[in-house]
Order: sequence, then structure tokens, then C-alpha cells
Amino acid sequence: MRTIHFFEPILESDALREESAEIIVPDMFPDIARVLDTSGLAVVKEKSLREGQAEIFGVVKAGVLYVPEGEQGLKKVDVALPFSHLFEGRDIGPGDRAIARATVLSAETYPINPRKVQVKVSVRLDVTVYRAARWEICQEVEEAALYGIHTHREIGSAYLPVTVNEKTFAVTDEWEVPGSRPPVFEILRTDVRLHTQEAKPVGNKLVLKGAAFLHILYAGPPSGTDPADDIALLEQEIPFSQIIEWGAGEETCDCAVDLQLAGLEIDLRAGLSGESRLLGVTLQMDAQAVGMSPCDIETVVDMYSTDYGLLPEFRVYQAGRLLDRSVRRQTVRESNETNRPVGSVADARVTLGPVTQQREGNQLTLTAQAAVNVVYLADNRQFHALSWQSPVTCVLEAPADALCAAQAHVGGDVLATGTHDGVEVRFPVDFTVALSTVEPLTALAAVDVDREAVKDHAGRPSVVLRRVRGGETLWQIAKTHDTTMEDIAQANCIEGETSLAVGQMLLIPRHR
Repeated sequence: MRTIHFFEPILESDALREESAEIIVPDMFPDIARVLDTSGLAVVKEKSLREGQAEIFGVVKAGVLYVPEGEQGLKKVDVALPFSHLFEGRDIGPGDRAIARATVLSAETYPINPRKVQVKVSVRLDVTVYRAARWEICQEVEEAALYGIHTHREIGSAYLPVTVNEKTFAVTDEWEVPGSRPPVFEILRTDVRLHTQEAKPVGNKLVLKGAAFLHILYAGPPSGTDPADDIALLEQEIPFSQIIEWGAGEETCDCAVDLQLAGLEIDLRAGLSGESRLLGVTLQMDAQAVGMSPCDIETVVDMYSTDYGLLPEFRVYQAGRLLDRSVRRQTVRESNETNRPVGSVADARVTLGPVTQQREGNQLTLTAQAAVNVVYLADNRQFHALSWQSPVTCVLEAPADALCAAQAHVGGDVLATGTHDGVEVRFPVDFTVALSTVEPLTALAAVDVDREAVKDHAGRPSVVLRRVRGGETLWQIAKTHDTTMEDIAQANCIEGETSLAVGQMLLIPRHR
């Protein structure tokens, strides 16, 4: 008996949450003349599993970027919008493990008056709940020789989740604003992109290496001259490495690590000159790791006895098989018109929605909706915003029965430049794709020997002469005539089943 331990996905679901809140501009901030843009970072705070339910708690940290009344430059007000969702699943229990992801699909602001606005966000939640499971695979039959039992074995393959674990950790860093840029007076927007660079099992540990890419739009001290001089960008890469507890003996598994932002703090620190040129950053991250392991499994798929009647019981397992795992990059270059000439681009960001799939034969088209937001300075030296949505597609060949799991990420910098009639934006999109199939794996579960049903070979002919039919194997012929493959092979000088040919005459001796 071989025992195979793995984790079985018992719930794979998604949900859309829409949250809203009214916020009042703080007294020390000027009135709102025009809302330019609204951004949001989704943070999963807690996952709660109980009988029949999985609940996800989190918060969207939204920032409203606006043009102040009677002032140059830009201002921002923040709001936190909590969310939660209850997923139902009758098989869920408190001892299971959940992988959850929250993605902000849209964030919008509606002015009520110069001191009050309403912020609405749309958040997609994806959750997979795993339960520890095992297969008991029978590979030998006890006392097979005693009861004249013969077994036919096949080797099948399976691709199973063998480890599910997570770790929440913090990364801190500090860097200085270059002297060529203004000191930091106010942070207007922060975008964070988390990237797994390497995930390698070593013994009972998983060594994770990755990087956090920060994109910060900030305002410097008001100069009172050109508003473009007061706005600047900072981009910084923060590398990190972590050790995650892992299953012993899983060094050969494929590791997929999903990094989720769990918290972000940026501390402005004054340097020796008194200017805020030092930034201290603390990132809270949640690394959710799933290890997939390919394995070969030998099973008993058929059996018979030359001496007794048998009542075998077979079980069919649904075993996955990996076909391909890859990252496919698509480079996007798009232009959009504005209703006024563009002087310069202050900032650009891109967020990607979930991946949808469309199949035509063996051609699979993956599509992720990209939301593009650009803040630019017009030729009249006023800030304006431009936003649009555009589908990003990736086409690949996949067998008709293949299952596809895919995610899309912005794979690098978002570059935006002004043109004579609008804005051009360029950015890479990485599609992480895993193709697999589900194939039945038949295995003997139990067998009962009917000791009353004794087979009488004495009344049978000592030898039978017959032709090989199309598709027959030596095993099938031996089972049909209650003899053994060895007896038939010896009587016909056969070496291996490949020697059988359709129409071939065989001598089939009576089993003794």
C-alpha cells in the first residue's frame, strides 16, 4: 500500500465587492476645484475559516488626487474603505488553509461640494481553500500466489498540491531623494508592485527571493512659479529574501508564491539641511505559497485468479498532469487623444483586472483589461487627467481538454509621453500561465476472494488454437482463457507483448 499525501482544493471562488464612503476635506486643506484621479491599494487583513464558511477581511486604502481651489499644484486626501465577504462551502473546516487575493478593479470619486466627496471602489476577491487529503494506493495483493491471483499494473502520473503555507513579514528600507529633485513636501500617490524572483525548496524550507517596486508621486515645497517644478517622481526597488516553512522531502516541487500587500508606511525624515529628503519605508507582505509536485504512481488496474472467483473493487482518482508552465510577455503601446495640448506628463499608472479566457479549437486567447490613468500638465500650465480601459491579449496553443490557470501583472515601468494631440503610454504585461489536464487514474481499492467458486481446469482442452484479434494484448488473452501470460509466451516462443500481431495463431495451453 502506498500513501500519497496532498492538499485538495475544496473551494475555488471569486466575488465582487463595491464599497463607498463620504469624506470631508480636512480643515488645513484647501477646497476642491477639480478631482483628477482616484487610486486604491487593496490589503487583505485576515482570513477566517470555520465550518462551512470562509470569510475574508481587508481594506482599500484610497487616495483622491485633486486640483485645489485658488492654488497651484496638487493635493490629496486619503480614505480607508473596509470590506469583507463570506464564502459558503459545506466542506470547509477550521483546519483548512486558504489562499486569498484582493484586486482593486476601479476607484472613482464624485464631488458633493468643495469640502465633501464620495469615493466608490470595486474590489474583486479570489479565494482557494485547500484541505489535507491522502490516497491509499494498493500496489500488492496479499497472498496472491496462494489464490492464483495475477495482477496487471500501469504507471500513471499525477500533479498534486503537496504543500500550502504562508508567511507574513515586514521589509524596511531607507533612501534619499536625489539633489536634482525637490525635497518631499507631500506624498500624492504610491503604487506598489510585488514580484517573486525565485522560490526554491531547500530541505524543509522554502527560500524566497523577490523585490518590491515603489512608484511615488510627490509634491515639493510650493515654488510659486511653474507648478510642474513642484511635482516629481521617485522610483525605487527594494529587494528582499525570506525563509518559509515547507514540507520535508518536497525539494523537487514547483513553487508558486503569491505576494500580497498587507501594509505600507512611509516616513518622511529631515536631513541635516532640514529638508525632507530621507524616506523610510516599511512594507508588510503576505507570501502565500503552493507547492505542486509531479509524481509517477504504479497502480493495479486489472486482476484475475486462475483458481478462484474474484470480486475486485476499483477506484478512479482524478489526477492532474502539468502540460506547460510559462510567463508570456506582451508589450503594450497605446495612444489616446486629449481635448487640449499636452505640455508634459506628471504621472501614469496601469492596473490590470482578472484574466478571461476564450477558446477556438486549440487556440486559447487570454485577455486582461488594463485601466490606464495619466496625469498631465496642459499647455496652459493646468493639471488634467486622462483615463481609459484597453484589453491586453495573449494567444497561445493549448489542447482542447487543457485547463488554464492564468494571472496578469504589469511587468515593468509604465512610460508615458505627450504627443502633439494626446498621450502615448508603453508598458509590459506578463501573463503567468499554467496548462494542465485532468486524467483518470484507476487503482485497485479492495478484493474479495470467493473461496466457494473454485475453477475446474480438468474439464478444459489441454490446448486451444486461436488467432489474435485487433487490439488484444497478451494479458487480455491470458485472462480470457484463465491461464497465464508466461504459459502462453513459453508455448509460442514469444518475447514481450510487442511480438503479437493481428491474425497471429497462438497455442493457449491449459493452466496447470
